[in-house]
Amino acid sequence: MAKRQKTPNRCTAKTKAGKRCSRRAVKKARCAQHPPQKPGPRKGNGGRPRAQWNKREWKIFDAMCACGALEEDIAVALDVCRDTINTICKRDRGLTFSAYRTQKKGKGRVSLAAKQLEVALNGNVVMLIWLGKQWLDQKEPPKEFEHSGKEGAPIHVVNEGISERTAEDIRAKVLGITDADGEPETT
Repeated sequence: MAKRQKTPNRCTAKTKAGKRCSRRAVKKARCAQHPPQKPGPRKGNGGRPRAQWNKREWKIFDAMCACGALEEDIAVALDVCRDTINTICKRDRGLTFSAYRTQKKGKGRVSLAAKQLEVALNGNVVMLIWLGKQWLDQKEPPKEFEHSGKEGAPIHVVNEGISERTAEDIRAKVLGITDADGEPETT
């Protein structure tokens, strides 16, 4: 089996100056063996064409940003890559995705609050109560619990460890009843 010869990396021809042609010279076609070539049609930059969004896609994008959708969710809905979203925002709106989303999300909150207020003012009592609690810091009064025995009768409590004198002292302290010496008054 015959060995295959390597093709030389350099041109073997000599240039007009009598020097050996170099690879660079071959590219620029400066030697006699490699005449200059006519320039061909200019090739594009290659790769995918630039993503362009129409009004419909921007409307979807703005609505999703207003309701606080994540970048991944928006990318899936518009069938683009996450990086493409950031690139399009920078190119067409002059903001990063996060800055643009924050801007739209703020507008979404304002419109939601306006709609809630409209619903409340149209007579929705539940919405009025909820907005009062959220915006005006209104609270419901705490519920007091009353304990009772059977059929509403009072509960009988037996104090077996407390003497009668100690119980009277406790009642007097609680009620603030004292005699002239400052001692709890007993009856």
